[in-house]
Amino acid sequence: MRSKNATYSTIKDAVLKHLYSNPTKTFNPKQLASNLRLNVGNGRIFIQQALNELRKEESINAIGNHRYRLNYKGDRYDAIFIARANGRHTAKAVENDEIFLIDNRDTRNALNGDRVRIEVLPKTFSHSNNRAARVVEILERAQGNYVGVLQKPLGAKVGFVIPEGNKIQNDIFIPDKHTNDAKDGDMVLVRVIEWRQEDKNPVGEIIDVLGRPEDNDTQMHAILAEFGLPYKYPEELEQLANELPEGLSEKEHSTREDLRHLTTFTIDPIDAKDFDDAISYERLENGNVSVGVHIADVSFYVKPGDPIDIEAQKRATSIYLVDRTIPMLPERLCNDLCSLKPNVDRPAYSVIFELNDKAEVVNYKIAKSIIHSDARLTYEQAYEIIKGEGDPAEEVRQSIIHLSEIAQKIRSRRFEAGAINFERQEIKFILDDQGKPTDVYTKESNEAHQLIEEFMLLANRTIAQHVTEKHLKGHPKRAFIYRIHDLPNEAKLQDLSKFMMKLKYVLKLDGNKEHISKALNEMLVAFRGKPEQNMLETIVLRTMSKAIYTTDNIGHYGLGFPFYTHFTSPIRRYPDVLVHRYLWAYEHEQELDSPGILESQARHCSDQEQLASQAERASIKLKQVEYMSDKIGERFEGMIISVTDFGFFVEIKSNGCEGLVPIHSLTDDFYVYDEKNFCLIGRQYGRVFKLGDSVEIEVDRVNFERKQIDFILC
Repeated sequence: MRSKNATYSTIKDAVLKHLYSNPTKTFNPKQLASNLRLNVGNGRIFIQQALNELRKEESINAIGNHRYRLNYKGDRYDAIFIARANGRHTAKAVENDEIFLIDNRDTRNALNGDRVRIEVLPKTFSHSNNRAARVVEILERAQGNYVGVLQKPLGAKVGFVIPEGNKIQNDIFIPDKHTNDAKDGDMVLVRVIEWRQEDKNPVGEIIDVLGRPEDNDTQMHAILAEFGLPYKYPEELEQLANELPEGLSEKEHSTREDLRHLTTFTIDPIDAKDFDDAISYERLENGNVSVGVHIADVSFYVKPGDPIDIEAQKRATSIYLVDRTIPMLPERLCNDLCSLKPNVDRPAYSVIFELNDKAEVVNYKIAKSIIHSDARLTYEQAYEIIKGEGDPAEEVRQSIIHLSEIAQKIRSRRFEAGAINFERQEIKFILDDQGKPTDVYTKESNEAHQLIEEFMLLANRTIAQHVTEKHLKGHPKRAFIYRIHDLPNEAKLQDLSKFMMKLKYVLKLDGNKEHISKALNEMLVAFRGKPEQNMLETIVLRTMSKAIYTTDNIGHYGLGFPFYTHFTSPIRRYPDVLVHRYLWAYEHEQELDSPGILESQARHCSDQEQLASQAERASIKLKQVEYMSDKIGERFEGMIISVTDFGFFVEIKSNGCEGLVPIHSLTDDFYVYDEKNFCLIGRQYGRVFKLGDSVEIEVDRVNFERKQIDFILC
């Protein structure tokens, strides 16, 4: 640090950090000036001014004879360390979920996911709303693995794995005995087995060779492995599933309601093979209609504690990457025996509703059933029918048109009651035979999606309320698994309201939760159809709490339901399998696992869901990078969707691909980050880059390892 480049605030920070690094030592101003290389010009004067101010703040003590020492012992917390390869580490306190900033020099070689003890630092150490802390002890190492490329030239006794992703900065040292026959340049999965405090690099062992980095399968497996998710299905379980008999015995037939006479169909994505749900429609003599929601009866084939069940419980969810599905169940079950395919009989768990002409439920029935789907429709085909086009069987056509009208009535009533109306765009890719993207586009929800969505929501909330009121009241030892969504944090809502005000949108936070929901919907409607809609909906979503699985019901705020669960997708979600089992057991006065065991399963399912979601996003980022890799130097119109102290992120308007404009590439001025106003401001000329601004960018470079695209301004 040289005095001509140093500002007073940076000198003050430097003095405090130097004292903190030597907490038991005392220093006089001359020593500090020398240690900080500020003993020329006004350096000593600035040092003394900093010391005087730090004394007033009680950050330091004067120890006679103009000597000073740190006056600090911060609060300590147990926390989970969250590593970032860019050095912007954080730690999440176990007791209250507070997020602390951890400087790269203060990690004590903690790894991502480690349980650590942290000490809070003086507020001077943080220039954001989050407090700063340092790791003082590693309590428990996480069992995390890392993906990277092995560098080990032929004949070398040791190698290094260069990690991908953002969870570790340091290369991982691999002794020869731990290479697992991997070759130089292979992409591998490595486990850290040791990292001593005095060592620069951790020591690891290769536990799997994923393949060559240029191969698409290798890249997809690497994404799954990075998040600790499975990328292979056990062959012995596939074989077990292949041995399961098809069809139902006469005895099983006799215990189920035969619904094969009903007009029944499925509506799913064009590439779907696992059909979880089907809808039936029937007009009743009293003028009402009967609508059946029929769900694949996975629990008929997968019994508690059998090998397939144990694997499904561990996985907890299917994973949907851009180019593949990693199933929760063996292929024979998810794509055949359990799937509600057309023109074959299938066992189902059905909820049959009687609705009047106002689309109000006047009665319902829950039953194990046998169904026979008459048609398999895609969302595109169903949407054509709703618009008056398409050419299916007449019974199916009329059913879909009337069901869509009913669904829209239910939907309108749901939003009037306080449900929050998000309409997020979904990024989709067209891939060639090698898995490389040839085009990218955004997909939005239409009336066909909404038809299925509304009846699935109706079935899910009906099951939750039915079990709660009929089977849990008066039975304190019983439990059930709910899908809950807590109210947004009040402070986050206040921050959101202030932020939206800067963008000329109003969010009124007066009144109860219903009033706030209405205000959120009014704001969402206000920017619907505008270029910034997707960006702003993302910001609002980040303000919301995350929906989770639990046995402790508090309702679902986002949907506006006091009771809600997941019943409708047991092929791809393990909580739905549990819901089927508990529902059937309680209907037959049987008891299952204790509430504590069910709560533990619920937490595991929530955790796996989050990991699967992160993997899905990583696969989208990778395909965006691949798609833009041959467009270096091309120009696009974009919008600023996020601003940080290291630059701002831009979304290309034509294809939804995102990239970073690094702050160091803005050479026309010296830009500073205004955290309160979410913008970068040029210090000399005052140019501002803020959320929602339209900018023209040029693709500068892509980084496959970091799954990142860098832009420069045109």
